[in-house]
Amino acid sequence: TSQAVKAFDRSTGAVTTPQTFLGNVGIGVPDDHNRPAITVDSKGHLHAVLGGHHSDLYYLKSDAPLDASAWSTPVTIGKTVDQGINRGGHTYNALLCDANDQLHIVTRWAGEYIYKFRLSYNTGDAETGTWDEQKPLVIPFRTHYSVWYHHLSMDREGRLFLNYQYYGNQLTAEQIAAYRQIWPEDGVPSTARPYPEQQTITQIKAHDPAMLFTDNAGKDWRLATSPDLFEGE
Repeated sequence: TSQAVKAFDRSTGAVTTPQTFLGNVGIGVPDDHNRPAITVDSKGHLHAVLGGHHSDLYYLKSDAPLDASAWSTPVTIGKTVDQGINRGGHTYNALLCDANDQLHIVTRWAGEYIYKFRLSYNTGDAETGTWDEQKPLVIPFRTHYSVWYHHLSMDREGRLFLNYQYYGNQLTAEQIAAYRQIWPEDGVPSTARPYPEQQTITQIKAHDPAMLFTDNAGKDWRLATSPDLFEGE
């Protein structure tokens, strides 16, 4: 899937930079999972991450501040594991740049084990373009299909908050029984069959919202507590 950028004047709506090609991402046919993200650093340089579907992340930086017309050559970042017919990589990238020009990326990551979707974290230096080793934030106990519906945000103190709500499908018979007991209001029918007999169960929903928190630029993450929500005021 080709990904591009266009800039416009918010006050007038006039296009200031016509559509500019950034790169091709993903494997196979065009896929609506292939989503880019963009942010800006303290000097005005734009930073873009091109995301695919179980595939590589590509990072690039604008050549000049607040100018979307020229960019660095895309480079791959993060970990991707070759799993034969599958490509163990990233989907759904969330991107932020903090006040110290440190870049933060959170993705759903399918590496190492087919269909065991971790919530993973990559961080890099917006000035030098160097990246630290990828690390997992949340590791599910189960394999097969899942989505985190994650959202990364930052407060005025530069602290990062990662909200997510876990959705898992393709369940075993034991997991179907447990799901029906915990969330009977979702209406999972008694006729629901375990994976792979039944690929997905349409009544299953995302549950258990959570918030992870870091106040040291991503070095340490933990579940947020009520005082964390007020200490930055």
